[in-house]
Amino acid sequence: MAAHDDGTIGHLDRAGEHASQSPERLGFAPSRIVSRWLAPTQIVGKLAVLGVVLSFSVPAATQEGHHGYGHDKWHAEFYSKLMRPDTKTSCCNLADCRPTEIRTSNDHYEVKKDGRWIRVPPDKIVKVVAPDGGAHICAPPSESTSWDPDYVFCIIMPMET
Repeated sequence: MAAHDDGTIGHLDRAGEHASQSPERLGFAPSRIVSRWLAPTQIVGKLAVLGVVLSFSVPAATQEGHHGYGHDKWHAEFYSKLMRPDTKTSCCNLADCRPTEIRTSNDHYEVKKDGRWIRVPPDKIVKVVAPDGGAHICAPPSESTSWDPDYVFCIIMPMET
């Protein structure tokens, strides 16, 4: 049996013509005869969808205020220079600062710390603008046994607040 350019399958007779049989005659439904390989346009399309999905999921994890996430990007030029308003010591202990989200709730602000909303203590707000214009938190991990789960060293408010 041989596959031919016209999509039929069959044997060649003596004159070089083929005794064609359609896939249906051989027991194959047309929808079941599918190439095992994806066309380049299908691959590009699937990669584009994957890229979109990943672009939404990665920033979401970073903006949850989880300890250590996003710290390296801002440490040298920003976090390392922040001073705590209450003690006049550094806000950052090499991994404590990270991007986060902020919202208003009645008469106060709340930030995300390790994925949960906590109240912003007004005396922890550092009056500077972050390079990205967003909210940042400097705090120990919530699961630390040395600190209260809601304890923060510093909060940097976004430009629009």
